Amino acid sequence: KLIAVCDASLEVVHTWNVAALLAGVTLDSVPIGGMVVGCAFIKDDIPVVVSINGELSLLPKPAMLSTGLDEYKKLTGHVAPIAGMAVDYTRGLLYTADTDGLLCQYSIDTGKPVKRFSPPGSTDLLGKMHGEATISCLTAVAGGSVLTAGWDDAVRMVDSDGSIVEQAIALDAQPNALSSGAELSVVATVGGLVLIKDGAAVSSMITIPYSALSVCVSADDTTIYVGGEDCKIHVYSVTGSYHLEEKHVIESAHLKPIHALVLSNDQSKLASADVRDVCIWNVSENYAQIIGKSRWCFHTQRITCLAWSPDDSILASGGADDSIYLWSLAKKTKRLHYPFSHRGGVTGLAFLRQGLKLVSVGADSCVNQWNVEADVAKKFS
Repeated sequence: KLIAVCDASLEVVHTWNVAALLAGVTLDSVPIGGMVVGCAFIKDDIPVVVSINGELSLLPKPAMLSTGLDEYKKLTGHVAPIAGMAVDYTRGLLYTADTDGLLCQYSIDTGKPVKRFSPPGSTDLLGKMHGEATISCLTAVAGGSVLTAGWDDAVRMVDSDGSIVEQAIALDAQPNALSSGAELSVVATVGGLVLIKDGAAVSSMITIPYSALSVCVSADDTTIYVGGEDCKIHVYSVTGSYHLEEKHVIESAHLKPIHALVLSNDQSKLASADVRDVCIWNVSENYAQIIGKSRWCFHTQRITCLAWSPDDSILASGGADDSIYLWSLAKKTKRLHYPFSHRGGVTGLAFLRQGLKLVSVGADSCVNQWNVEADVAKKFS
């Protein structure tokens, strides 16, 4: 409400229905997510309110105000720790998911949030994709769809048109990691692996004799790499009937369980990481060691994510120690360190396709963009 104070009396001169503005439709009652928990005026007498769902509303000016916004504007994002992110390079979109179960979409060009998704049939304006469960991982699939895996032991799919598929994919086990190739996606769970294609599971739970902590899929969908609690990297071929055949094991790959895996853009190198070491393997030469244990070993806590630069010359690693490191294959003894990148830990990394721009997300609920081109040139030249 906008209240005028005149001669020691109060008069309501304007009322905004914030919940209806958030929902974009007329509402008979206020859903829990639309309840207002704070309000203030900012520059140019723009009234701003924050709702219980964490979204900010910049309200349109009423007739009695000479300044302000002519149209309603909503600012969305995260207030809970971000669990991970996925990038749709073709459409220039970035997706982030958090431990409250929220999924947000950002424009890579502008760096601004586009929207927050809401599951089918939801009217509470909270936008929780997996009920009350945390989203633990997500991936972007070629063609524009996005998959999220949550602690409700299910995978949900967002179509390329932005609509959420109503039927979730049951996993029957808690997910640890999720990755996609061209069309095939793989979920690593505490019970094994599940293969997904075209929004449906194409395999039952594939049991394995170790605990899978990380996973990645080759660009042609023919090979799956799994990082295990057994400190080994297991390499599988995907058969035509979506069975897995183990074709190689990188024995003694790490001294600790493997929490991150990523293939280079040209598919020739595989990077892996545990709680300290970042290693690189030559895929085309029977997984010969390029960078082994105890060389790139400066993280002090679990390494959560890895990302290759567009030309595969630089590898970025992010960890629970709040740090981002940049490593160069041309200058193996040098490193770039960005401490305190995200308070509470880094949970996702991705290089953009233009220059050396890096996007990171973390437990501080923030999405950061870094231009590391000058630093890389200075350090690794």
